[in-house]
Amino acid sequence: MKSLKLIISLFVIGAVIGFIAYSTSLKTTNAVDAVAYNNAVVEEQNLLTQKFLVFNTKLSTDTLTEEEVIEEHGKLFEGAQVALVNIENLDIPKGSEEFTQAAKDLVNFYIDILDDEYREIINVAYSDEVTLADADEMEVIVTTITEEENELLQKFVYEQQQFAEQSGFELQEV
Repeated sequence: MKSLKLIISLFVIGAVIGFIAYSTSLKTTNAVDAVAYNNAVVEEQNLLTQKFLVFNTKLSTDTLTEEEVIEEHGKLFEGAQVALVNIENLDIPKGSEEFTQAAKDLVNFYIDILDDEYREIINVAYSDEVTLADADEMEVIVTTITEEENELLQKFVYEQQQFAEQSGFELQEV
């Protein structure tokens, strides 16, 4: 059970990546809107990242009951849904369509895994007996999630960079 929780913890830590963008070169009025839009998308990503970290911290304390973990999972799931709605409700500046889609794809991915794989992991983690086969299956799930997430993150970062270049501002990772 502890090794399964360690796998879950490692995944969640790896799963939460955020980028903060600052404008270092404002060339046009459109760039101001683009920077504000980029920062709003990044803020949603960062808030979701914080929710993953809170969930991971609470899960790794090994003091929560199954009901408490399910409740915390529900909060994280709801937070991901709110992030998606907030991104969808932003005024989209010209040229941000690909970046917007990459952001929505990433958040939708989080919603999907929280609704499916995370529920399965929680069920196994709190079952009466976790077998070696269960642990192996969870490892495969975590590996698959990590690979998919990495692809989506790379696409998100690429589209964010393209959007920044097209809009006349530079990104800085913090």
